Amino acid sequence: RFFSVDLIIIYQTPEPILIQYLNQFLTKHNLTLLSSNLCQICFGLLQDVVLNQVLFDIKAKLDDEKYEINDSFKLLCKFPASCVIREHGLSRALNMEITEKSPILMRICFKWTLGGLLEHEFGIHFDSESSFFVSIAMSHSETQSEIDWILNCTETTFNHQRIRNRNKHKKSQNTSDVLLPDSNVPSHNFVESLLTKLSESETVRLFHSEFKIQFDRVKSNVSTQIEFQTAPVFVAGRYTKYSRQLSQSPWPALGLDDENDIKDAEDIVRSEICVESLIVPKIQEYWSAEKAVFSSSGREDVDVRMLGEGRPFVVELENVRKLREMSSDQILELEKSINDSALKLIGVQGLAVVPFHDVVNQRRMDSEKRKLYRCIVYSRSALTSESIRMLNECGELKLNQKTPVRVLHRRTALTRTRTIYEMKCSQISDHFLKLDVLAEAGTYIKEFVHGDFGRTQPNVSSLINSQQTEIIQLDVLQVIQSNPLQ
Repeated sequence: RFFSVDLIIIYQTPEPILIQYLNQFLTKHNLTLLSSNLCQICFGLLQDVVLNQVLFDIKAKLDDEKYEINDSFKLLCKFPASCVIREHGLSRALNMEITEKSPILMRICFKWTLGGLLEHEFGIHFDSESSFFVSIAMSHSETQSEIDWILNCTETTFNHQRIRNRNKHKKSQNTSDVLLPDSNVPSHNFVESLLTKLSESETVRLFHSEFKIQFDRVKSNVSTQIEFQTAPVFVAGRYTKYSRQLSQSPWPALGLDDENDIKDAEDIVRSEICVESLIVPKIQEYWSAEKAVFSSSGREDVDVRMLGEGRPFVVELENVRKLREMSSDQILELEKSINDSALKLIGVQGLAVVPFHDVVNQRRMDSEKRKLYRCIVYSRSALTSESIRMLNECGELKLNQKTPVRVLHRRTALTRTRTIYEMKCSQISDHFLKLDVLAEAGTYIKEFVHGDFGRTQPNVSSLINSQQTEIIQLDVLQVIQSNPLQ
C-alpha cells in the first residue's frame, strides 16, 4: 500500500497465502523476514490476528441483536490516532527516499480487507450507499504517549484547531470527525487534518530529526467497539379518525397541583389512547425499530373527525432491525393489523415506504395545502333563505384572525391572514345549517364560525347578520395537496 498498489484482490487475499509468496520472494533474493507477529504501523488491523477477531465479534453481535440484513452493508471506522502518526512518518520517509507516490491509506485497505471477509461470511456486498452501517471504533492505549507527543510538538496549531472544532461541535452536535468536548483524545481524522496542515519545515523537523518512536515495537492489539446502525426508514400513509374523543398525539394531563412539583417525566400522566398510539406500535414492531417518531400534515382537534381519504402522516423509524421491502400483500396485511386493533376509532390506508427527499418536499408544501371542512352550525337568529344565499354567493374571503383565545396560552399572539376559497351551505331547520368550507391550511374554522369575540373578521355570524352562531360539529372531509406522497 505504500507503493500505491490499489488492486483490491491483493488486500483480500488470505494472509497465509501472502506470507507464502513473500517467503518465496525473500528466499530468491537472499533476504530474511524480520521476526515480528504484529505490524508496527497498523497494530494488526490489516492482519488476521485482528481481522478474524473483528469478524467474530460482528457475527456474535448480529446474532445477539437480531438484525436482518438485506443484501449490503457499509463500514464506518474510527482508527487509533497513533496509527495515523506512524503512517504519516513512514510515508514521509518513503517519499523522501524511494517513491513520490502517495500510499493507499490504512482505513481504505481495512475496509477492503474486512469488507471482503464480511461479503464471504454473510453473502452480502460492500456498498458505500447501503442503509446498514457497521461502525467500528478502535483504540490503542499502549501508544497514547505518541499522540500526546505530537500534540505537544504542534501545540499552537492544536489549540487553535481544538477551539474551532469545539465551536463546530456546539453547532452540529456531531463529534465523529472532531475532538470530543472536554477531552484530550483527538480522533484519527483530527490528527490527520493536523498533520496535513503542517508546513514543510515543521514536517521535516518532526519526522526526520525528532521523530524516533514510529518503529518502536508494540505488544498489544487494538481494542475495538462495534455498533450497528441503519438509515432511517420513512413509512407514509393516511389516517381517518371517527371518534370525537380522540386526540392525535399523547395528551399531557398534569396530575399535580402546581407545575413546580413536576420532577421528572413520571409526574406527567398521558392519555392512554390517541391516533399516534394506535398506528405507531404496529409499524415499529413490523420493522423492529429502536425508536419511532410520528408526524402528520397538520392536526385536528380532539372533537373533530378526519374523514374522506384521510390525513397524510409519516412515521420515521430509527435503527430498524429488519431491513425489509414491502409487497402489496404485506402492506394490506399491516394496514389490516392496525385497523383491526384500533377499535374502529381510526383507519389507516395507503401505507408505503418513501425516500427522505419526498418527506422533505411534503413538509415544505404543508403550507400550500387546502382543507375541505363540514360544519353543523347553530344560529341564535332564525335562518332565512337570504342567509343561505349570502353564504353560498360570497365567494373567496380574506380573513384576519387573531390567535384564538383557546390557544393563547401556547401560541404567539398574532394576527394571521387566511383565505376561505369557497363555501356551500344548506339549511337543516330554522336554526341549524350545514356548511362546507374550502379553506387555506392554518385557518381556524371554529373561530370563523363563531367569531371568537370578534377576533376573527369576517365570520359566519357577521356574514348572515345573526346575533350569534355556534359550531355544533366539525369534520375534515379532505386534505388537498398539490403533490401528495404516493
